[in-house]
Amino acid sequence: MIPTIEIATHQDVPPLAKVITEAFLHLPPTVWLVGDLTERLPVLHHYFAYLLRHALTHGVVHTTAYRDAAALWLPHGTEADPEPTVEDLVPALGADYADRFHTFEQTLHTHHPVGVAHQHLAILAVAPHVQGTGIGAALLHTHHQVLDRDGIPAFLEAATHDLPDYYRHHGYQPTGTPIRLPGVTTPVMWPMWREPSP
Repeated sequence: MIPTIEIATHQDVPPLAKVITEAFLHLPPTVWLVGDLTERLPVLHHYFAYLLRHALTHGVVHTTAYRDAAALWLPHGTEADPEPTVEDLVPALGADYADRFHTFEQTLHTHHPVGVAHQHLAILAVAPHVQGTGIGAALLHTHHQVLDRDGIPAFLEAATHDLPDYYRHHGYQPTGTPIRLPGVTTPVMWPMWREPSP
C-alpha cells in the first residue's frame, strides 16, 4: 500500500525529531558527532528538531499520515539561501559539542556543489519499524515530481556505504569525493546528484 504523503508543519517537530533520532542513532556520522550513546539521544533530538524548524521555515518537509518518516528539502544555489550555523545550535546542543558539530558542518559545506541552483535532501529518515516498506521511495517520488516539473536538480549525502545503491534507483549518481571526518579512516558519507527527468 502506497503511504499518504503530507507536508509537515511546526506541530510535527517533536514526533519527527524523535523518528529521525531513532533512524540515525547508529549511523557513522552521528556516532562520530556524539560518541556516548546516553548523550547521543538527547543531543541528536535537539539537533534534528532545530534542522526541522529550519527546513519548515526555509524549505519543505514531507512526512506520512502516521508521522513515521520525514524528508527535509532545502533550496541551494543563491547567496540568499540561509543555512543552519553552529552558533545557532550551541544553545540546544551545549558547548561541549560545538567544535565537533562545527567541524561536521564545515566538512559538509566543502563537499556541497556551488554555482548551480538545486534542492538539497538534507535528511531522509524512516522509523526503524517501517523501514523497507516503500515509505522512503514514496517520499522521494513526491518531491522528485516537483523537481522534474520545474527542471531542478537535487543533491544529497548518503550516510552509509550501501545507501548509494538505493539512491541510484531514484536517479542519483555519485558526485565529488566521499566525505571523511577527522579520526575516521574510511568515508562516512557519499555525495550524490540527481538531474531532473524530462
